[in-house]
Amino acid sequence: MKSVEPIMNDGNIVFTTTDDMSQTEDTTTNGQADTKSSSVLHRSLHHDPLKVVSASGLYLTLSNGQKILDATGGAAVSCLGHGHERIKNAIKEQMEQVSYCHSLFFGTDAAEELAKELVQSTNGEMQKVFVISSGL
Repeated sequence: MKSVEPIMNDGNIVFTTTDDMSQTEDTTTNGQADTKSSSVLHRSLHHDPLKVVSASGLYLTLSNGQKILDATGGAAVSCLGHGHERIKNAIKEQMEQVSYCHSLFFGTDAAEELAKELVQSTNGEMQKVFVISSGL
């Protein structure tokens, strides 16, 4: 029978079953349990986090089957949710035209349209927009 146990993950509590613990441990050749090692420098050096295997709307599905509300993406990253067809189609259409070019050297219709909308939304307070890809 599976039992559900909370695991403290650097201040975040993640619920997992005892069966899931086998996903985070591997047996070495001498029979000792050893934590699997990821090539990603995660927040904890003691264990790898559960993986997100799918996402839809506001919910993430973790590798242990748990479905949780995504409150980790932040207002500027995934505030619209995951997997929306309209957004995926807009991204696809833009990538068919151009995926990226540096704004100091080239212009694009997408950058011009975005800048115009942002400038107009300020009622004359802003006159220009500097488009960058850092997210800041």
